Amino acid sequence: MPGIEQRPRSVATRPSRAAVHLANSLDLPPTLIHHVLEGIASQAAQELQHDGEFLLPGIGRIKVVERAARTSRNPRTGEAVAVPARKALKFKGAKELVGVLGKAQPE
Repeated sequence: MPGIEQRPRSVATRPSRAAVHLANSLDLPPTLIHHVLEGIASQAAQELQHDGEFLLPGIGRIKVVERAARTSRNPRTGEAVAVPARKALKFKGAKELVGVLGKAQPE
């Protein structure tokens, strides 16, 4: 509307669909769940920087891995491009979570 300044909604300030779903199933406020998830993300960042690994029981493990330097190709020109070594995150799902995928569901 003209003359009324609207503040853009930020993804960081509103609860995700997962937080809302979890809040509804636990009968808790979505903002509380959102803050808990933010706390877990903050703790994960700290542990990944310090230990190189973060474990979330029942969900999985996130680990920092080193990716070696390599040579790639520019798909448009075919020219060789040097890709430097870097750190990346690797996720491995917990056995309970991966086990759910192995069960075939009838259609």
